[in-house]
Amino acid sequence: MKILILSILLNSQVFASEISLRFKNLKSEKGLMQIALFDNAEGFPESHAGAELFTLKLADAKEITLRDIIPGEYAIAVYHDKNSDFEMNTNALGIPKEGFGFSNNPRILFGAPKYKKVKFKIKADETKEMQIKLKHF
Repeated sequence: MKILILSILLNSQVFASEISLRFKNLKSEKGLMQIALFDNAEGFPESHAGAELFTLKLADAKEITLRDIIPGEYAIAVYHDKNSDFEMNTNALGIPKEGFGFSNNPRILFGAPKYKKVKFKIKADETKEMQIKLKHF
Protein backbone atom coordinates (compact mmCIF):
# COMPACT_ATOMS: atom_id res chain seq x y z
CA MET A 1 0.00 0.00 0.00
CA LYS A 2 2.84 2.43 0.79
CA ILE A 3 4.40 1.74 -2.61
CA LEU A 4 1.13 2.59 -4.41
CA ILE A 5 0.70 5.85 -2.47
CA LEU A 6 4.33 6.81 -3.12
CA SER A 7 3.87 6.02 -6.81
CA ILE A 8 0.77 8.22 -7.00
CA LEU A 9 2.60 11.07 -5.25
CA LEU A 10 5.60 10.77 -7.57
CA ASN A 11 3.38 10.70 -10.66
CA SER A 12 1.47 13.79 -9.56
CA GLN A 13 4.78 15.64 -9.14
CA VAL A 14 5.95 14.59 -12.60
CA PHE A 15 2.85 16.08 -14.21
CA ALA A 16 2.97 19.42 -12.37
CA SER A 17 4.49 21.30 -15.33
CA GLU A 18 2.49 23.88 -17.28
CA ILE A 19 2.77 25.89 -20.49
CA SER A 20 1.21 29.34 -20.36
CA LEU A 21 0.49 30.72 -23.85
CA ARG A 22 -0.34 34.28 -24.87
CA PHE A 23 -1.24 35.17 -28.45
CA LYS A 24 -0.23 38.42 -30.14
CA ASN A 25 -1.21 39.98 -33.46
CA LEU A 26 -4.78 38.67 -33.54
CA LYS A 27 -6.69 40.31 -36.40
CA SER A 28 -10.16 39.26 -35.25
CA GLU A 29 -11.94 37.77 -32.25
CA LYS A 30 -14.13 35.52 -34.40
CA GLY A 31 -13.62 31.82 -34.79
CA LEU A 32 -11.42 29.31 -32.99
CA MET A 33 -7.81 28.98 -31.93
CA GLN A 34 -6.37 25.60 -32.89
CA ILE A 35 -3.33 24.51 -30.86
CA ALA A 36 -1.19 21.42 -31.58
CA LEU A 37 1.39 20.30 -29.00
CA PHE A 38 4.00 17.97 -30.51
CA ASP A 39 6.45 15.88 -28.47
CA ASN A 40 8.59 14.89 -31.49
CA ALA A 41 9.26 15.91 -35.09
CA GLU A 42 7.11 13.20 -36.67
CA GLY A 43 4.41 14.86 -38.76
CA PHE A 44 5.26 18.39 -37.57
CA PRO A 45 3.37 20.60 -38.31
CA GLU A 46 1.16 19.20 -41.08
CA SER A 47 -0.04 15.97 -39.48
CA HIS A 48 -1.65 16.27 -36.08
CA ALA A 49 -1.88 12.48 -35.70
CA GLY A 50 0.81 12.37 -33.01
CA ALA A 51 0.03 15.73 -31.42
CA GLU A 52 -2.15 16.72 -28.48
CA LEU A 53 -4.83 19.02 -29.90
CA PHE A 54 -6.68 21.87 -28.21
CA THR A 55 -9.53 23.87 -29.75
CA LEU A 56 -10.80 27.00 -28.05
CA LYS A 57 -13.18 29.81 -28.84
CA LEU A 58 -10.98 32.75 -29.66
CA ALA A 59 -12.59 34.91 -27.00
CA ASP A 60 -11.33 32.33 -24.44
CA ALA A 61 -7.96 31.80 -26.11
CA LYS A 62 -6.03 35.07 -25.85
CA GLU A 63 -4.23 33.45 -22.95
CA ILE A 64 -4.35 29.77 -22.03
CA THR A 65 -2.49 27.42 -19.71
CA LEU A 66 -1.85 23.82 -20.73
CA ARG A 67 -1.65 21.82 -17.50
CA ASP A 68 -0.29 18.43 -16.46
CA ILE A 69 2.50 18.50 -19.03
CA ILE A 70 5.03 15.70 -18.76
CA PRO A 71 8.57 17.14 -18.62
CA GLY A 72 10.33 16.84 -21.96
CA GLU A 73 10.78 18.40 -25.36
CA TYR A 74 7.88 19.97 -27.25
CA ALA A 75 6.92 22.22 -30.15
CA ILE A 76 3.69 24.16 -30.61
CA ALA A 77 1.89 25.06 -33.83
CA VAL A 78 -1.23 27.24 -33.74
CA TYR A 79 -3.63 28.81 -36.20
CA HIS A 80 -6.57 31.15 -35.96
CA ASP A 81 -9.48 29.27 -37.55
CA LYS A 82 -11.48 32.41 -38.38
CA ASN A 83 -14.37 30.57 -40.06
CA SER A 84 -14.43 27.63 -37.59
CA ASP A 85 -14.14 25.00 -40.34
CA PHE A 86 -11.29 23.12 -38.58
CA GLU A 87 -8.98 23.66 -41.57
CA MET A 88 -6.08 26.00 -42.26
CA ASN A 89 -7.50 27.81 -45.27
CA THR A 90 -5.03 28.71 -48.02
CA ASN A 91 -5.14 30.51 -51.35
CA ALA A 92 -4.51 28.85 -54.73
CA LEU A 93 -0.74 29.01 -54.13
CA GLY A 94 -1.00 27.32 -50.72
CA ILE A 95 -0.34 30.52 -48.78
CA PRO A 96 -2.32 30.60 -45.49
CA LYS A 97 -5.32 32.92 -45.40
CA GLU A 98 -5.60 32.55 -41.60
CA GLY A 99 -3.16 33.65 -38.91
CA PHE A 100 -0.68 31.05 -37.66
CA GLY A 101 2.30 30.80 -35.35
CA PHE A 102 4.83 28.55 -33.67
CA SER A 103 6.69 28.30 -30.39
CA ASN A 104 9.91 30.39 -30.43
CA ASN A 105 8.35 32.66 -33.11
CA PRO A 106 10.68 31.59 -35.94
CA ARG A 107 11.13 33.69 -39.05
CA ILE A 108 8.80 32.40 -41.76
CA LEU A 109 9.91 32.74 -45.37
CA PHE A 110 8.89 29.73 -47.46
CA GLY A 111 6.93 26.96 -45.79
CA ALA A 112 6.65 25.88 -42.20
CA PRO A 113 9.71 25.88 -39.93
CA LYS A 114 11.47 22.67 -38.97
CA TYR A 115 10.75 21.08 -35.58
CA LYS A 116 14.30 21.86 -34.38
CA LYS A 117 13.66 25.62 -34.82
CA VAL A 118 10.54 25.66 -32.63
CA LYS A 119 11.24 22.97 -30.04
CA PHE A 120 11.67 23.82 -26.38
CA LYS A 121 12.17 21.91 -23.15
CA ILE A 122 10.08 21.96 -20.02
CA LYS A 123 11.28 20.67 -16.67
CA ALA A 124 9.36 19.09 -13.80
CA ASP A 125 7.36 21.61 -11.77
CA GLU A 126 8.06 24.37 -14.32
CA THR A 127 5.62 26.86 -15.77
CA LYS A 128 6.92 27.81 -19.20
CA GLU A 129 5.53 31.16 -20.31
CA MET A 130 5.37 31.76 -24.04
CA GLN A 131 4.09 34.45 -26.30
CA ILE A 132 3.21 33.33 -29.83
CA LYS A 133 2.96 36.06 -32.44
CA LEU A 134 0.57 35.15 -35.23
CA LYS A 135 1.77 35.67 -38.78
CA HIS A 136 -0.58 36.90 -41.50
CA PHE A 137 0.04 37.03 -45.27
